[in-house]
Amino acid sequence: IDRKGSTEIGAATGAAAGVGLSAATGKQDIFHGVGTEVTFFSTRSQQIGVVSLPTRPVVTAATTVTTVTTPTLFVTMPESTAIAVTLVDSIDTDVQISGATFRAKLSAPVIVEGHTLFADGAAARGILTNVVESGRLKTPAELNFSLTAIQDGEGHWVDVGTMTISEKKDSHTN
Repeated sequence: IDRKGSTEIGAATGAAAGVGLSAATGKQDIFHGVGTEVTFFSTRSQQIGVVSLPTRPVVTAATTVTTVTTPTLFVTMPESTAIAVTLVDSIDTDVQISGATFRAKLSAPVIVEGHTLFADGAAARGILTNVVESGRLKTPAELNFSLTAIQDGEGHWVDVGTMTISEKKDSHTN
């Protein structure tokens, strides 16, 4: 969520998403707990291989065994495809640092042209590209994060490019 303007880049929702205010320090950190739902959008079109059928033997009338291999079908996931995930790890500007990774799982399948590219519940991972811990007065908390890969039906990690979700709290002195 781009809190600096009116453009919504992505969305983080749920009871576990929001601002943490420490009574001891007065700092306002950005916190997204386990179970927070986040929607990312892909930044480029890319071809994704749909899980192919395994090779299978075919027995003909003459009892000859022939192996038939079905080729992998590639489907293009268009730019701006919505990828909804639920966080498996908490994200907190008071704890994490830039470059840290987080785990998530798909909260809905990614389906293109009737083909399921990634199943509901598939493992996903992302990166915190910019984390600024809230200071006592003038340094507001900032958080930028994006999805980097999703696990396909065969257990392989497929790199994905998504728009960065950006959040920034207002200055404490305003």
